Amino acid sequence: MNRDELDLIRPLLTSGPLLGAELDLQYRVLALTVEPAAGRELWAEGDDAEDQRVQILLHPIAEVAASFRERDEGGVRVLTFTPEQLVEMVAVMDDARLDGDPFPGNRPSREGWGPRASMQGSSGATDGRTHHVHLDVDSPPYRFVLHATFDDVEVRGPDGEQLFATDAAPHVPGGSSGPLGGRNLPMMP
Repeated sequence: MNRDELDLIRPLLTSGPLLGAELDLQYRVLALTVEPAAGRELWAEGDDAEDQRVQILLHPIAEVAASFRERDEGGVRVLTFTPEQLVEMVAVMDDARLDGDPFPGNRPSREGWGPRASMQGSSGATDGRTHHVHLDVDSPPYRFVLHATFDDVEVRGPDGEQLFATDAAPHVPGGSSGPLGGRNLPMMP
């Protein structure tokens, strides 16, 4: 996977709201559900598909860290959560859009995360360290930031059909390839 391929995915993440996120530790996949803004759809013009959501699968994940902070009159609280609670944490953000570049090219600073991360983990595997994804979502009074490293990307439609994949996850009609071996993660609402 190269920077040009990441450039194809960037508008999907930045043009519409982040609807959901899920981390599958067994398969080392970070699944992001977004709804691209008008004019950014992957479907052909004239396609009557009502559901324009896409799921972006980043894999294999080697490192992940997140910060979930709540601001109020008393200051800022860092809220901890488990990987299984990631779905609920992103749901609190109320379909907010990402701030900044989701593919910065290097590890972003964790300055401002507070005294600790809300969630973090890493794999001892040597793969999954080529690229960085940085999600920064602000929906007052909450702010959610996630950083992960990965090697490859798949984009799937709401029916699970693979719309795009990098070389390590070749496109096969029907979505039967990729890191999940045909198993689709549920599309976030």
